Amino acid sequence: MPYPYFCFDFFTGWIRLGLWPQFICAQTAKPMADFLNTLDRICMGLALFTGAFSGLQAVGLLLVRPFKPVNGIGFLLLTWLAVIMVNLGLGRELILQHLPYLYALHAPFYYLVGPLLSSYLLGLLKEQESDNEEEFDLFFPGLAALIPFFLAAAVYIPFFLMGEEGKRAVLFSSDQDPWVQAYDQVLKWIVYVGLGHVIYSMVRTLLRINVFALLHADSPVPGLWHLRALPVWFAFINAVAVPIQFFDTEPLKRLGIAGVAVGVLWLYLLDFRYPGFFRRVDRAIRLRQNLEKYRRSSLQGQDVHQLEDRLQRLMEEDRVYVDEDLSLDRLADLIGVSSGQLSELLNNVMGVDFRSYVNRFRVQEAYNMLMEEPNRKVESIAEAVGFNSRASFYRNFRLITGKTAATVRAEARSPGDATSKSEDRESVADSC
Repeated sequence: MPYPYFCFDFFTGWIRLGLWPQFICAQTAKPMADFLNTLDRICMGLALFTGAFSGLQAVGLLLVRPFKPVNGIGFLLLTWLAVIMVNLGLGRELILQHLPYLYALHAPFYYLVGPLLSSYLLGLLKEQESDNEEEFDLFFPGLAALIPFFLAAAVYIPFFLMGEEGKRAVLFSSDQDPWVQAYDQVLKWIVYVGLGHVIYSMVRTLLRINVFALLHADSPVPGLWHLRALPVWFAFINAVAVPIQFFDTEPLKRLGIAGVAVGVLWLYLLDFRYPGFFRRVDRAIRLRQNLEKYRRSSLQGQDVHQLEDRLQRLMEEDRVYVDEDLSLDRLADLIGVSSGQLSELLNNVMGVDFRSYVNRFRVQEAYNMLMEEPNRKVESIAEAVGFNSRASFYRNFRLITGKTAATVRAEARSPGDATSKSEDRESVADSC
């Protein structure tokens, strides 16, 4: 009498019972079944643990850390990750029985995760560039990036509003109305395309922040092998998980989502093992970019420090900034370099553009004049320091000092402490 055996069909993802000689079947059938059941439970536990961990992290971003736009985006990403882990960790049957309105709730958000992830990573890097909150600027994805999400959500809304029976009628629609079958196929393809959209967005973001520039042997960042291994891991998981979505097999889906869970936990543990790891990676990327720029620099052969000193003397001693017609070409001639070299000196070495650099000296001079001559007209002071329009003067004065000219004049006229006024001048000089 024939005995059953286990075989794995790679095209359908099903583990099926078949016929096999008795001596093989008796030794392998039960151990294989036990192993697969244990593996499925491990994958389920790993996915649910990652979902719970992500949910706690999401709450922590809002309750523990100070509110910032980047933390708001992080909250949305972690919440989505928690929902998808719970969905695929528990599986369709358990979700439909106990949490039917949670089933597939994550599906439309595949189209939002990519833009949000890009904004989150770029926002973190920009936040690290400056401690000045006014310089931190982060926007949620624009309307063009949100259109696919809204379209997917609109298609899924009728499905979300269904109870357990209604969702089962759509999901198991082999003998149902052809319109129901068509709707089921549309829902599935939204998920397939959404997965591709997430992968594309992740790769595009990594290329945009130039993280691959660090993947070489002589990088000073410790534990960099993790950063080399993680893209390979996620690429492998995506290569396996995406085809799995085409097959209606819960154990295989759990196996794929468990791989994603391992990658997510890997990222968390990496930052715990090497505190400040991602900040060091960011600094190393920027240092490498600056070195690449210097190799192509027009300042090669020039004494950069000497050029900076010469420029500083021109501004502080000769006060060339009071010339309202001062241009980049004119200032470059005075220093003895080309306009391109001066532009590179300002932008790449000193970290400021020409117009902002000149306006800082003009505003500092105007501040001192307002303190010393509070009865002098503001327009006269603006012209004296090189501004050719009142609007430009008022805008730059407030931007640099944080005060209006009228406020500074009122402070100068008030019989305040001379020491306090001197400290204010020093503070403005430092900001300039």
